Amino acid sequence: MTEKHKTQSKNKSDFPLWEPDKDLTISSFKSSKTSDSRPPLSVDSENDGWSILQTFKRGQNNLILAALNQGVDAIELALESADSDEFNQLMKGVKAEMISLHLNCSNGSALVESFHTLRAYLIKKNIDIHFVEGSLRYVGQQPFSWLAKDINEAMPRFSFYYFESSDAKTVRGHVEQLGDLFINLLRTLENAPFEPEQVLKKSIFRIHTGNDFLTEVAKIRAFYRIWDLILNELDLDHFLPDMEVSVAPEAFGGDLYFNLIRSTSAAVSAAISGGTKIHLPFIETNQKNAPNNTVAFLSRMHANILHLIQHESHLHRVSDPLAGSYLIEELTDKLAERIWEKVRENF
Repeated sequence: MTEKHKTQSKNKSDFPLWEPDKDLTISSFKSSKTSDSRPPLSVDSENDGWSILQTFKRGQNNLILAALNQGVDAIELALESADSDEFNQLMKGVKAEMISLHLNCSNGSALVESFHTLRAYLIKKNIDIHFVEGSLRYVGQQPFSWLAKDINEAMPRFSFYYFESSDAKTVRGHVEQLGDLFINLLRTLENAPFEPEQVLKKSIFRIHTGNDFLTEVAKIRAFYRIWDLILNELDLDHFLPDMEVSVAPEAFGGDLYFNLIRSTSAAVSAAISGGTKIHLPFIETNQKNAPNNTVAFLSRMHANILHLIQHESHLHRVSDPLAGSYLIEELTDKLAERIWEKVRENF
């Protein structure tokens, strides 16, 4: 091995961790309960599978069109003011009825304005609101009761309760991450102007993941364990939540092509754990080995990731592919127990 390669190998931060976090121990082997039947954690095998979600902001209409041309089928617009000029510029050339459209607002007033702007836009374009799906999102706070009612009536296929987890690097961080998310969900159920089942079906969840493949997979599965517990507590029939898995910015390094491997790893962890959307952020253009048109390159690579796991690997045709794995099941149960304890302590 050359000195250059030796130096590169010592930089462990450049490589994903392929073992569970050190502070999450696994107990000795025990036989599973044969009577313990759990619903599948994967998407419905008859569903089309997952979608790639990309985020865009002011002045990036050309990037949106490039991404849609390369296979992205869900876009999120990060809006600060949501004035009609900004929105119309971003949507130029975009067929809203052909994609999943999500508006992420920076504050409450932007959320209200986004709702009115979107509704006016759809009416002006003569688009049937019943054929447009997506969400209106406000990080950290749920919409006012009157606004939630208006959105539900005007755009029946839109979600408007949004829950986003923080980033996490340790097991304790994962517990805090999902614990806080579910606490916020339960508080929303208390104050929402709808029945619990309708609130849950109008909710969308974003879970951030990093490089620790095994623990991240277990964390996503633990989310579903807690979800099932909440459905049982509310005496509701089982249904899958609208949950998207997002690659945390901290998961990326300085090399563009190696970051694509990380994106693929995160996408696979989302796919085999039950996520319905995969949120892959654009990487800044000042990357090493970056091609001239980085946006077109990344859009194509993200589409290739989706094709790899869906059309070539057919992972969405397998019901809960990780079920029965002792390591994954044990990690999942450990995390779920700690998360549920935090929820019960704080609610």
